[in-house]
Amino acid sequence: MNCLRFALLSACLVMLGCHREQSCAACSGAHPGEHGEHAHPGAGTADHARMHHESIAASPAVADTSLALLTTTFTDQNDRPFSFDSLRGHPTLVAMFYGSCETVCPILLEDVRAIDAALAPALRAKTRIVLITFDPERDTSERLRTMLSERRFDAARTLVLRGDDDAIREVSMVLGVQYRRLQDGSFSHSALISLLDPEGRIVQRVEGLHQPTDDILAKLRSFP
Repeated sequence: MNCLRFALLSACLVMLGCHREQSCAACSGAHPGEHGEHAHPGAGTADHARMHHESIAASPAVADTSLALLTTTFTDQNDRPFSFDSLRGHPTLVAMFYGSCETVCPILLEDVRAIDAALAPALRAKTRIVLITFDPERDTSERLRTMLSERRFDAARTLVLRGDDDAIREVSMVLGVQYRRLQDGSFSHSALISLLDPEGRIVQRVEGLHQPTDDILAKLRSFP
């Protein structure tokens, strides 16, 4: 087992252990297995159906791990194959979302764009943005291209990725993004923006919506 696979397995065990110690008043009547991180489809009660209006707390990112080492592949909004190794040399903002979300995701995407817009032109030109959908079945490449245009992302520097369940699960574990699919097809998930250094390592995160961005901007500006 290589080092990255071992780190992911360890992270998974830690997340499961932490999860079993949590209590959630809104979910106290749930059936066993409903709360498992990354679980889908999720069996939902009325309380669960409302959870897509909220975000789930993120777990710690896998320490000292470069996403460039991931062997799973995705396709971008133009149906081209993508590997995180291709981002080497560029600082990168990463977030996970799904296109039919009407609550958390639109704000999260605006927060990503606001960070990018705050950069000086030369640094912005070096920076890449990667958005990964939880819902590749509904988020077709055509739909993702439309989203980029509607939300005014720079298509030359922004990649919106689709992958299979294993690929989505693997990258979410490295980032520390928690998610579950609910019975109505929506997702409850962490609202998390991660900054990768030019080697693909996670060096800064912003969790929550409309949060202060001074630290992540300072880190971005520190790159040569």
